[in-house]
Amino acid sequence: MRILCVKASNIRDVRLQKFGRVFSESLGKPDFLGLKRFSDDPDDYRNFGDVEYVNAEGKSGIALILKMMTFLFFSTYHIYKNRKKYDYFYCADFEAAFPAYLASFLSNDIKIIYDVYDEFSDRYKIPRIASQIFISLFERPLRKKSYITIHVDEYRVKNFDLPEKTIIIQNSPIKGDSSEKYALSRSSNIENRPYVATGYLAEGRGVSSIYNFFRKHSDLQLIVYGRFTDERWRAKYAELSNVELHDFIPQEQLLPKISGCRAIFSLYDPTVEINRLAASNKLYDAMFLGVPVITNLGIKAADFVLSHNIGFVVNYEYDDSWENSLIGDGNDFSMKGERGHQLFIEKYDFSSLSRALIKRMK
Repeated sequence: MRILCVKASNIRDVRLQKFGRVFSESLGKPDFLGLKRFSDDPDDYRNFGDVEYVNAEGKSGIALILKMMTFLFFSTYHIYKNRKKYDYFYCADFEAAFPAYLASFLSNDIKIIYDVYDEFSDRYKIPRIASQIFISLFERPLRKKSYITIHVDEYRVKNFDLPEKTIIIQNSPIKGDSSEKYALSRSSNIENRPYVATGYLAEGRGVSSIYNFFRKHSDLQLIVYGRFTDERWRAKYAELSNVELHDFIPQEQLLPKISGCRAIFSLYDPTVEINRLAASNKLYDAMFLGVPVITNLGIKAADFVLSHNIGFVVNYEYDDSWENSLIGDGNDFSMKGERGHQLFIEKYDFSSLSRALIKRMK
């Protein structure tokens, strides 16, 4: 079975890599079409066959917009041209699914698997009426035309999603054979373990609050695996003697390295709609490893963390809530971590969650 994965980003995207692995093991290696924004981005081709990129250097501005438009037109043409070659087009997010949607008007041979990472209409602070117009004109008909729509959580499902076409697959790791090993590899002295921040460190993901916390508590250690969207913040973090900085690495390499941490940060600015619905990899990474997650009030993930007692919930802006929650009894960290790990084992292995999708595709 031939599958083309399409995403307007780098192939190393964590969720994309997990689907690549699941597809490879069950249906054969998929090919990939993506958008490369940074020439020095590391690639990870292990789970993929042919890989093709549209290059788009730069973080923002008119040049990037033009490159995104280039990706839109090129991917629409590429999907239509190869409609007979592939059985399915797995499209990660709206920017990838919309070109497939356009191409599908020219051919009935295009089966779209639309994985709704983050709803486009919720990502920015725009008037509600504009969001509703966008949904009516684009999002609703796209999901109706898709063969399958995948959501990262139950609360992302909309009333116009067709139940027979909708599958829920959370942003959790693949258990494999190492989950218990990672969970048991932690040292016994919780007080000496480092905290961990992964992914993109940005204004909307708590970069200033985390910085202020570790600037005040020089006795606590932070390890970062990710990328700063503003180099000025990287420079500030680099000045702290209790912070260790690393670039992105593949998830399979990351999880063993952070398995002995004290807790993992997963913060999102709650004033942005899509952040309130954030389905973070970091939440499930923490559960996988058996360590607490640190998230913030105002987002759906906080309700999940509190209801299952698997981490700590603080205010988004650094304040006394951080001191009250994170400077305390090490036994509380252990208990929350073990609860999270048990929940992962019971419900959230990515391979198990993907079985319904693979069954539909066979």
